[in-house]
Amino acid sequence: MATRRIYLLTRPHIHTGQSSICLSPRTQIAVQSRHNSTISSPVLSRLRPDLKKAMQNKDKTRLNVLRGILASVNDASKIGKPVENDAALLALFKQEIKMVTSAKAEALQAGRTDLVEKQDETISVLKEYSGMVSLVSEDEIRAVVTEVVQELGKGAHVGSMIGKAKEKLSGRAVEMSDVAKAIKAVIS
Repeated sequence: MATRRIYLLTRPHIHTGQSSICLSPRTQIAVQSRHNSTISSPVLSRLRPDLKKAMQNKDKTRLNVLRGILASVNDASKIGKPVENDAALLALFKQEIKMVTSAKAEALQAGRTDLVEKQDETISVLKEYSGMVSLVSEDEIRAVVTEVVQELGKGAHVGSMIGKAKEKLSGRAVEMSDVAKAIKAVIS
């Protein structure tokens, strides 16, 4: 973790005349954000250095995509749903890919081939970064699903099984469609 310098200001007490050390408001915010930030996603920690490389290489497409992703991560932390792990980051990538794909479809309808090419480049960069997120393996999914089926029994509702499996796999990057397929395979 990068260390930050904390510049301390001294203010004299009015009544005693002694100096005390106090933090400036800006430093207080920096100290608070440092203690509250827990980046456990290796892909998320890689975005800022890649942003710098994109700036140096003047790669506008990658630069715009990375700025957008980092802005989305920042916005998510402000509304109370911070991106702290790979699962949340993967969901963010999927959301961005979905938005760009719909923009591409609109550009196709309008006959704007220049925008279609731009959207294709954006989608390829987003898919590159979403591919870096390590998903839970099928063996791990099958083990969790088997455990859930043993707990709830084969006669339980599939939705409750998916919910229980989702609970056990929370915080990990997993495709819920893979979980549903594994549940159906174990039940039958």
